[in-house]
Amino acid sequence: KAVGNSGKKLGTINKKNTVAQTEEFQEESNHERSLLLFRRDKAIQGTRKVLVVRIEANDYATTASEETLSTNLFGPGFTMVTQYKACSFGKLILAPATHSKVKNGIFTLKLDQEIEGMDVDVLEKTISREVTSELGRLKKQFDHVIFCMPP
Repeated sequence: KAVGNSGKKLGTINKKNTVAQTEEFQEESNHERSLLLFRRDKAIQGTRKVLVVRIEANDYATTASEETLSTNLFGPGFTMVTQYKACSFGKLILAPATHSKVKNGIFTLKLDQEIEGMDVDVLEKTISREVTSELGRLKKQFDHVIFCMPP
């Protein structure tokens, strides 16, 4: 017999090594398929602006440069942008954010403080506050924001 993750009997394996599904499994499969189709129809589509925030503090800095981050996230080849486009069958395009202080989708925030030992939630709130101070309200300008935290 074939058993799913929930421990329920899914069906039996026949001589051709395929699963003959139980009625219960068939109903679950149809329900899951319906949910997936519903989610796909409600998925985010179109061109979305992505801001990447690179952090430099007095004691630590994000190791990747602005250029490296931009190339690795937005460039050609195997990148975040190309993979989202491929997985969405071209329906979701992630584009680098544009702003007078943003270069190729990347903004470097210089924090005039030490961050070693700082709670991650406190650090994220500090970064959000400082980036908003530098660029204005993020939600009004950008669809997605990525914080690249120092190691």
